[in-house]
Amino acid sequence: MAAVNIGIGISQKDNLIEAAKEAAGKAKQEIGSKKPKLLMFFVELSYVVRYPEKNNHEQALAVIREVFPDKDTPLVGGTVVGFFAKGKYYFNIELASKTTGVLLKPLSKIIKSLKFNGVCVLALESPLIKIGTGIGLNTDKDPKKAGFDSIKMALDELEWNPSLAYMSLLKRSEKGFENIRYLDTLLLTSGDWDVSEQRGFHHAQILEGIDLYTKKMTKIIGGGLAGQGKGPGIVEKPFVFFNNKVEQNAVISIVFDSDLKIGYGVDTGIENIEPIGIITKGENWTIEEINKKPAFDVLSELFKKYTDISKEEFEKFGFKTWMKGWTLSFSDTDTDFYWPLVVLGVKDKKVIVGQTIKTGMGLNLAKLTKETTQKATQTATKKILKDIEEKKFHFAFFFSCGARYYVLGTQYLKEAEAIKKTLGQDIPIFGITASGEQGFYKIGRNVSSNFIFSIMGISDQLS
Repeated sequence: MAAVNIGIGISQKDNLIEAAKEAAGKAKQEIGSKKPKLLMFFVELSYVVRYPEKNNHEQALAVIREVFPDKDTPLVGGTVVGFFAKGKYYFNIELASKTTGVLLKPLSKIIKSLKFNGVCVLALESPLIKIGTGIGLNTDKDPKKAGFDSIKMALDELEWNPSLAYMSLLKRSEKGFENIRYLDTLLLTSGDWDVSEQRGFHHAQILEGIDLYTKKMTKIIGGGLAGQGKGPGIVEKPFVFFNNKVEQNAVISIVFDSDLKIGYGVDTGIENIEPIGIITKGENWTIEEINKKPAFDVLSELFKKYTDISKEEFEKFGFKTWMKGWTLSFSDTDTDFYWPLVVLGVKDKKVIVGQTIKTGMGLNLAKLTKETTQKATQTATKKILKDIEEKKFHFAFFFSCGARYYVLGTQYLKEAEAIKKTLGQDIPIFGITASGEQGFYKIGRNVSSNFIFSIMGISDQLS
């Protein structure tokens, strides 16, 4: 008996409801009569344009339930820019270039002949895995509470609660910490952002809520779901699927309680070019001053120096910096690793970034190249091998930042291929083009950022 069984069903039918039913049928065929522990449903954005109402997606969830009728099986997912499955990348390039305008137009020129659209149903079954799922709502109003609520709900479905275990060990002695087990978690976050409202991603605050409830006993990878691009610096709220409901402004926590070893890896490929200084004024996603000088002046001069982006262009289209592979960066608690901090835009001479910032935060100017970005996929995959000191896996799930394809071009289509080559195994692999990602380096804190490649691998060995 296999320790883990994965069914991945794809449909490219234009009708959303018919596509969901076909994909579910194919996934069920792959796992046979086994009852899945988790169902995931992802819809790329061309369907969102054709079917903009929540009830259309609710109908799609309903037909998946007809194929998998057991109501105890959690069904989660959402709308995405694209996904990797069955050795292919599913992404409607013509639609993306129309809906996001200048954001995706360069990519449509690179791979104009490739037109992929699709939906995917993923079914995971294992006698050695228990899964808890939870949802947190109102991420736009109180993301910290949403994160707290989502992980609490997920853990309430499981027998083991890491926060209670942590408190118990505190009472016993430090010796017991050798046996503490971190919580294996996968997040699906709402990846919308809007520069006009001086707002970036809510992911970092969601992580704060999760850490508050779990006492930081979590190992997380995650990524933002996606809505349509509505113009420069504005991305619409994605649809989030949780059982039979369709939400927006929501985060989903998926917890794996298993004796199978689960490995994690993350990498970025960024290289620091020049130290910038310290954020001396700013809050949330807005940097106002660096080294007590206007942040706009400091950063626009740097980008003018290293790129062909003028000061005027930077003010109007700040996101072009990451389209050209440039980003800010900040250090992890382990200072040999740096996280990207992308510029989303400029509003009233204030620089809006993806991650929430704090005064006193040190910044560098960093760059990605095609070579370093390709290497990041391989490096992150190698880390899941090293993380649990195992070489054989049943399944891998990854998030690859959508901004990476501006650096990789057509090589972005080969992310799954690079993973299989690095692992040396032909195993089921599924990945999402993410709008903001979460991960952690070694045993450090969970971090939300961009330009990230993060991966989770479920091994065939018991812990």
